[in-house]
Amino acid sequence: MIPVSRGDKIKGVALSFLAALLLTAVFLFSSLAQRTLAGPPFLFWWFILPLPALLLLHPPVGTWKILWRRHWRFFLAYHLIEGAGNILFFYLVRVIQPSILSFIYSLTPLLGAICAYVYLGERLSRMEKLGGA
Repeated sequence: MIPVSRGDKIKGVALSFLAALLLTAVFLFSSLAQRTLAGPPFLFWWFILPLPALLLLHPPVGTWKILWRRHWRFFLAYHLIEGAGNILFFYLVRVIQPSILSFIYSLTPLLGAICAYVYLGERLSRMEKLGGA
């Protein structure tokens, strides 16, 4: 096990708290934006605005082509699931309060751990179980 300094632990807690705040802000801002822009214009801007980040995070040339050829079934399934999830998310933002949706969405890591246990046979350490609880 890699030793973790006290400063790194505090930094990890602070960044986790920031991530939770930003995730909550996504729900609130998407609800507010859907009141201003409805339907296709909202979805256009929602997905276009993050594109500049891709310029900073883009992989080396040719990497995507190789990955796509080897794992095209995975990418196809991933994009279908992601698309269905996005459609459902924006539908739910209109139907229920963002605070409730944010709480339900915060259960994602727990559901991920359950799926990893059931489908992949992964076992959690005592500390990971405590964190999930």
